[in-house]
Amino acid sequence: MRLPLLTRDDFWFDEVFTYVVTSGTWRDLFAFVVADQTNPPGFYILAKLWLLVGGESEAWMRLLPCLLGIALGPVTLQLLRTLGVRWRGQIIGIVLVASSPVLTQW
Repeated sequence: MRLPLLTRDDFWFDEVFTYVVTSGTWRDLFAFVVADQTNPPGFYILAKLWLLVGGESEAWMRLLPCLLGIALGPVTLQLLRTLGVRWRGQIIGIVLVASSPVLTQW
C-alpha cells in the first residue's frame, strides 16, 4: 500500500532538511546530531549510510522510512500483545500504524 505512493508528492520540508544534513561530511553530521534535540540521532546516521549505498533518487530516499514504517507493524503488534491488549485494540493499533502518512516521509 505504501510503496506505490513513494514519489506521489514533492519533497516535504523535513525531507529536504534530512537530505541537507546527510549530504555533508560525517563530521558535520555528528556535530548536527549532537546539537539537534528534535530527531533521533540514529536516523540521520542510518539515512547517510542509506544514501551512500543506493544514491540520491527520490524513491530511494523515501524507501528507508517507508520500510521502517512497514517494519513497525509487527513490532507494534508484539508490543500490544505483551501489554495484554485484546485483539480489537491490536487491530486498531496496526491500522493506525499502517495508515500513518508520517511514516512514509523523512
